[in-house]
Amino acid sequence: MNYFRLVFSRITGYLHEKRLLMALYIGSYILCVLVFIYVYNNFMPSVTREGRNDSIDRYYNIYLDGENIDVAEVTRTIEGYNPGYIIFYHKVADFEGVEIQAYYKDEIIVPTSGGIVDIGKYDGNYIIFPEKTEEYGTKPDKVELEGRSYEVVGWSNTVGTCVISMQGYIENNFETSNVEIYLNQVLSYENSQEFLGELSRLMEIQGVKSPELYADEEQKNNRIGIISISLGFFAMMLVFGFLVKYIIQTSKKEDGIYMLVGAGKGEVIGIIFLEHIIMNLALSVTAVILHLTLYYPVFRKINFYDNVHMSFADYVIVVALTSLLSFIIILPHLFRSYRYSVADFRRY
Repeated sequence: MNYFRLVFSRITGYLHEKRLLMALYIGSYILCVLVFIYVYNNFMPSVTREGRNDSIDRYYNIYLDGENIDVAEVTRTIEGYNPGYIIFYHKVADFEGVEIQAYYKDEIIVPTSGGIVDIGKYDGNYIIFPEKTEEYGTKPDKVELEGRSYEVVGWSNTVGTCVISMQGYIENNFETSNVEIYLNQVLSYENSQEFLGELSRLMEIQGVKSPELYADEEQKNNRIGIISISLGFFAMMLVFGFLVKYIIQTSKKEDGIYMLVGAGKGEVIGIIFLEHIIMNLALSVTAVILHLTLYYPVFRKINFYDNVHMSFADYVIVVALTSLLSFIIILPHLFRSYRYSVADFRRY
């Protein structure tokens, strides 16, 4: 307890007796940490993921084993995550290479070789069919698939693609082979897992293509990002390292007194080490609080992306890294002090 009381007493003494020096130290350190946070917030892939809003991070393809699902319930669940489109796919059993698609939202407009077709206006007896097939030739008016007859209201330019209204898809109770989803927003990894979890309770999912497939690549980019940002912060801290050196030098007379009254050299070095760790840790936390306080009035306006938010874990990483790097900065000064004798300390 006396050890920590001594350290806090020294820090308080710095603040009262070396005000200009400490003002420069505190201001420089907090500025360095704020720059670190700003760069981290705008360049770390895991943080900027939602702000980048890349299409690959909004795309999901859910693969099923040709099962009958509650399409209405599945659609209601997906609607809670702001979908841009949902497509249900049914592979036609008696027509190899042909699949029937149903688009979420009845007002879907489908371009065909016969013009634009609002497929949502039709029930399950109408279909958009491939323009040319061996079985039906070119632009058939009626087709039969899996024992059902359909009137063709348009011809698809895509080989093997048929389109039916969502109403018709539900009426005909098609077995679904996969569900393609494109969201209007990027979900965090936590929300993405929750989303897939909700869908798995409604369907027997056999496979998923989702943003999580690229998690390993993102983790690699995160590591590169942390190393790059840390090196930049370390370079800034080197510039302000002369303040650390000056603080240590101005306290050497006091350190010499400690040794004269019986303190070991290791204990003195421990005091110097602990006081800088406590100061830098406190300043890192202060910088985080300042960033949180000024995020909306200042930092959000100068961010590269609108929707970027650091998590609690991100701020913990910032505090840990900046404190660690600042410790590395003071190491040479600690080693230099360790070589001093009592007489060397008393000369200051």
